[in-house]
Amino acid sequence: MQPATLRPQLGRAPHRINTSHEIRVDVAYVDGATLSFLFPRSVRISDLNASIRRAGRVQKVTLR
Repeated sequence: MQPATLRPQLGRAPHRINTSHEIRVDVAYVDGATLSFLFPRSVRISDLNASIRRAGRVQKVTLR
């Protein structure tokens, strides 16, 4: 049995990456910058806070 070959199909949009095992965190910083982070759902809140604060003073955090 031969392995199946993958052929790109024209006219179709690429599949969206499955991020169900990750959580998106949007962070607005005081200096006006807005960054989005992807974290595994198993991350501890203290680790999440430490990672977010490394980039500067935080104004607002939104979990999605």
